[in-house]
Amino acid sequence: MKSMRKSLLLLVLVGLFFLSTPLFASPSLSWREEFTGNGDKWSVGETADYKYEIVDGAYSLTGKTGGRWTVHGFPIRRDADYVLESKIKSDSPTSTDYAGIIWDFKDRDHYYQFLAAQHGKYAIIKMENGKANFLVPWTAMPVINGRGMYNTLRVARAGQKLVFFINKVEIKSLPYESFAGESIGFSFSGAQTVSVDSVLLLEERIPAGEVTEIPSLRTTVFESTFKEKNQGWLISSRNLAGQFADLGGSSGSGYLLKHSSRSSIDLLAQNFTLDLSRNFFVEAEIEWISGDEGYAYGLACDINGRDYLWFGLTANGFYSIATTVGGEKKELVPWTMSDNIFCYEAKNRLSVHRRGSSLIFSINRRKVYEMPYEAWSSGRIGFGAGGNMSIRPRFLEIYQSSIMAGAIHGSCSYGWGAYRYADGAVYVGFWERGKPNGFGTRYSLSGGAQEGLWKDGILNTDSSVPAIAPGRTYFSVMTASGDMGLVNDWGEEESFGLKGVVYLDSILETPLLKASEGRIGFMDWRGDWKSSPEWNIASPFSHGYALVKGPKGEIGIVDSVGKLSLALGAYDILPSNDLKRGVVRIKATKDGTTLYGLVSVDGKLLMPPSLLDLGDFSEGYAPAKAQNGSYGFIDLLGVWRVAPEYDGAGDFSEGLAYVYFDDYIPWESFIYPSGDIAFDLDGDTHETLYPYTFSEGLLACMEDWENLVYLTWDGEVYVEAGPWDDARPFSEGFAAVNDEKGWQFIDDSGSVAFDGVYGRALSFSQGLAVVKVGDRWGYIDRTGQLAIPANYLDAHSFMPQGFAQVKLLSGAWTWIDRDGELLWPGR
Repeated sequence: MKSMRKSLLLLVLVGLFFLSTPLFASPSLSWREEFTGNGDKWSVGETADYKYEIVDGAYSLTGKTGGRWTVHGFPIRRDADYVLESKIKSDSPTSTDYAGIIWDFKDRDHYYQFLAAQHGKYAIIKMENGKANFLVPWTAMPVINGRGMYNTLRVARAGQKLVFFINKVEIKSLPYESFAGESIGFSFSGAQTVSVDSVLLLEERIPAGEVTEIPSLRTTVFESTFKEKNQGWLISSRNLAGQFADLGGSSGSGYLLKHSSRSSIDLLAQNFTLDLSRNFFVEAEIEWISGDEGYAYGLACDINGRDYLWFGLTANGFYSIATTVGGEKKELVPWTMSDNIFCYEAKNRLSVHRRGSSLIFSINRRKVYEMPYEAWSSGRIGFGAGGNMSIRPRFLEIYQSSIMAGAIHGSCSYGWGAYRYADGAVYVGFWERGKPNGFGTRYSLSGGAQEGLWKDGILNTDSSVPAIAPGRTYFSVMTASGDMGLVNDWGEEESFGLKGVVYLDSILETPLLKASEGRIGFMDWRGDWKSSPEWNIASPFSHGYALVKGPKGEIGIVDSVGKLSLALGAYDILPSNDLKRGVVRIKATKDGTTLYGLVSVDGKLLMPPSLLDLGDFSEGYAPAKAQNGSYGFIDLLGVWRVAPEYDGAGDFSEGLAYVYFDDYIPWESFIYPSGDIAFDLDGDTHETLYPYTFSEGLLACMEDWENLVYLTWDGEVYVEAGPWDDARPFSEGFAAVNDEKGWQFIDDSGSVAFDGVYGRALSFSQGLAVVKVGDRWGYIDRTGQLAIPANYLDAHSFMPQGFAQVKLLSGAWTWIDRDGELLWPGR
């Protein structure tokens, strides 16, 4: 209670002083010491000559054998007016003994002193080159209090003058001079005890930095002055407790947050609906009421579990910006003093503003720091505090930039690009003539995604695949010796020597890839040969782009005219990337950790490598592992669509994705693209089967560890199949199931559909299913009859184009049609 009374009294005195002393345009409290502890590390200790200690709210200085002086590092600015004030008392039996303040201390030979003696005289001394120069000799002043009574000594700079006060009375004015010292302190004479009750420093603040303004074109996500009791999230969290109360006087009602620990920063936070693909502006005003002046309070953003972005202040005028990742703190801006901060019992505005690729931090609408924006994973925002203190959130405002239709990446005329529409939807994919044409994904504001082939801005909802066009389609094949090549739709050999470039199960509608004289190039649309001594083609073309590999294994991307759209080695690209979406995964190693990001086929860095893991895209989303060690989902631009808060995640299928928590009690769920839960799984009752995806509206699960069931999109049991050991997803009305006898097929009633037990079985496709009979593979139809004899060493499912890849008895891989006719005889 003593500390609170002293603080209030000091503030009253400061206010009265400035009402009566028109020296400054805008004085502000910069530093205050009330000696309630030794957080500022004043010199304490005891020897045969002296004893310095902080006791009973005062700095006690005892000279056992005579006078002493002590200084403490604290620079007073030299580019603005200031006031230095100390409340100090002497207690000596000798009336001529004095006590006073030291300021502008450069070294023991250069400093100033302002002294008051017990017999009612004062002096001002300039110590220069070790010699005392009395600017004011000992002069009587009746306002000086005697032995055992406090005197308030004040030195005030006003322009080119220094004005001196004792007990609020102006006593002297001198020309301003400075040694550029960086310490203040105290001096006394005689064997006595001097008590320093407090020290104040007020300075004319000079705000610095670019002025930041709230965007004029904006939509409001959240606004509150917290004057009504409707924010339940401001109640309690660990050591930070909030209470709604009438705070009295002009303060009115509001939330008072009290923190009761010095061991950590605790947060009170709320989830807000932010479209993280657009610019945003977060601003909070926080009032520091009382407590530990050197501990942090402030604004926390992008909160995800223990991870968050921290923008903190201290009451004595410092700020810091830091991130906490995986529970470990990383300082972006170390504790830095700023004139933009109003110190102690004051209100400060903190704002975090995303502007394009930058993230801007401001204090009281002045920019203090700017950094590259790294995709936030969460719209969770709140207040935090460390140390023992009370703070009051005065308001919180969260805005988004208004939806402005226009290109986000690329021209969106031809090639790859991303465009935001007036309704907030975003299309990411390929363009022709200013419209979506080719493969692309359209994201709605609500989180859903439409993915597929677009034509003139309209999604092709027809699931059928156009018939093979003679002369421009190529099939990957393999010789018995392992050489990969391409044949055309007539079965004619086009090119070989393509191992590591084309793979099995590939049907290409693409420029023809060719190997010639040790180089792998391609024929462009005019029939001209395109190759380079710097690279070899490393993948089929997709929408006019292909991967290329340099002589040292470095990967790049080339376009359909042979120009590198992404330089070799610009990023570490995974060779298995599918280019059909126009976005490829990249990786980099930092401090021994592999990180993943995204780049577009035309060379734009969409997401710097920052993820611990990144899966394939499905239905517009990819499971990704953030640096907090948790999984969520990102879109094709690297924007977090589902915050990373899970211990594992699967692919999206039919609008739902599998996620789980590996907690004391493992918890599995399926979620929508919005992140909302579609249904939970009781791990004791239902366990999902790999690949944890829906097919034809059904999900395979084991019930009670022994019975196979299939769940619908709402988590309800639809198919009860009985005791099977394993199962595949439903396809074309049937699902392959397995027990100790082998593989069979069931229908959606859960009954065995037809006779036949097989060594292996794949799902139906194009009306046929691959089965293994003995040591050979063949195909059955929907009645269970062997439609294509089991004459192959291996076989794959039929592709939508009506062809399936098979391995001949010679060891070569070729293709067959649905009648079993060979496309290429093999060699």
